[in-house]
Amino acid sequence: MKKLLSLLLVLTVISSLCGCNLGTKSLKLNETVTIGDYEVTITGTEFTYGWDPNTIVSFSNSKDGLIHFIIHYTVKNVGSSEITIPKDIFKVVYDDEYKYEASFGDSYFYSYDVNAYVANGDVLPPLSKEIKCKTCIDVSEQIKDDTEKPLKLEFKLKGKKYIIDLRA
Repeated sequence: MKKLLSLLLVLTVISSLCGCNLGTKSLKLNETVTIGDYEVTITGTEFTYGWDPNTIVSFSNSKDGLIHFIIHYTVKNVGSSEITIPKDIFKVVYDDEYKYEASFGDSYFYSYDVNAYVANGDVLPPLSKEIKCKTCIDVSEQIKDDTEKPLKLEFKLKGKKYIIDLRA
C-alpha cells in the first residue's frame, strides 16, 4: 500500500510539474502562437534611426549611441470576450547578457477606422480580425553592427515566455 501511495504521489508531482511553465518556448519569425484568447505572430524586426509608426521617417530620432529596434507583430482575439492588446511585452537580449525593454508608450496599433497606427486603440472585440502592431525599443548601435554575437527577442504574455533567435 505504501508503494502504491508513493507511486501515486510521484505521478501527481510529475503531472503537476508538466502543467507548469518551467521554461521558455522557442519560436521563429512568422510563427503564430495562441496564448489564452490571444493569437500573436511576430512578423519582422528592423533597425532605424528615425521612427514614425506610420511612415518610418525622422519623427522620433534616436539618441546618440542608440538606434531604434522596431518589432512588427500581429494580435488577434480568438476568444469570446473583449481583450486588451498587450503592450510593452518585448525585451531585446544581446549576447545573452544585455537586455533592453519596451517602455510605456512605445507600442502602436493599426486602426482601421483612421487607417493609421495609433497609441490608444488597444481593445479587441471577441473573434476580431488581426491587428498590425509595432513596438520601438532603443538599443545600443553596437547591436546592429556586431552581427557575430547572438540577438534574441523575448516576449511574455499571460505568464508564458517565448524567444525568437534573430542571430545565433
